[in-house]
Amino acid sequence: MRRGLCLALALFAAATATPAAAQSFENFERFCLETGGAPDSVLAALGQAGWETDPRAANLPAGMTVTLMSDPTTGSPPREMVMVGFVTSPAVLAVPACSVMGPAVEAELVEQVTDWTGFPPERSVEGWTSWVYTDGPDRRIPQPDLVDAGEAELQAAASTRGTIHNIQVRMARAGPFLFHTSVGPDTPTPPAD
Repeated sequence: MRRGLCLALALFAAATATPAAAQSFENFERFCLETGGAPDSVLAALGQAGWETDPRAANLPAGMTVTLMSDPTTGSPPREMVMVGFVTSPAVLAVPACSVMGPAVEAELVEQVTDWTGFPPERSVEGWTSWVYTDGPDRRIPQPDLVDAGEAELQAAASTRGTIHNIQVRMARAGPFLFHTSVGPDTPTPPAD
């Protein structure tokens, strides 16, 4: 799964990066984390907030199953952009993905996510700062052994531990951005076209 996600994100970041954007942990929390990153829930929250399809969506590579949304009241191009949808992995899982993109200060993002999760990050083999966790009754439970896990291992872990969430600080031309995925025991196959 990591290779498929890496390739899809590299293509996406190259197609949509803009130096005029801004990053907001608050919007990442609001749209990607409070919704659990479920695409339908994220899109509903974005719609309720008045966000619309971002004009940069036209630059997405063919076959990407994601939507780009932005707040049109913040300028042209809009200052922030949310990517939401499914990133299809090589084993034909449709992994829900949600990201808020734009330039930011990496150290600030790391501090904000660490405060939100309640535990320090790990470093993935790709070099991304990562927080992998499950939700406990009163806190997020770190799952450091799953930072570099493949999709089969993540699904197996999810069947006994619950949905595995992964937050990463990744890099694009425009700078660092926040990215959330989750794998549960019932992670679906890609939606039919």
